[in-house]
Amino acid sequence: MFGPHWTTNNRLWWKLAMQSCLATARFLFQQGVQIVVIESNGLYTKEAVTEALQALLPISAVYHITLDAELDVVIERIRKRGDLAVHPPEWLAAWLDHIRPHYADWTHVIDTSTLTPEVTLEHIYQQIKAGEGRLSEILLGAR
Repeated sequence: MFGPHWTTNNRLWWKLAMQSCLATARFLFQQGVQIVVIESNGLYTKEAVTEALQALLPISAVYHITLDAELDVVIERIRKRGDLAVHPPEWLAAWLDHIRPHYADWTHVIDTSTLTPEVTLEHIYQQIKAGEGRLSEILLGAR
């Protein structure tokens, strides 16, 4: 776990955090753990996803699922969490404007605007069970 107030100015620490996370995932798979969920707001570019694939694809299936919601829902959730002063509506709108163009055919987007956390988990489970959002060597450019 790393501080939620980090910014893009902390690229070295983000890289360290991601490498640590991937190493932990590899270790868990090698110990027989069948499912490892990596949650990150830094795994949305093709480059970052490719890095995760290179580390994990040889030993596990890899899925990329993106949770999204309408701006008004995001603002209300952040307000309820008490973080609206840190992430005001303008910042949240800019983040959504930044992140959404990165959605590609290699990610499966779930709109959580009207979903409870439990229903969201069920959607994630169903996507994985159906093989939707599963990444392959094609993303790495290998044939």
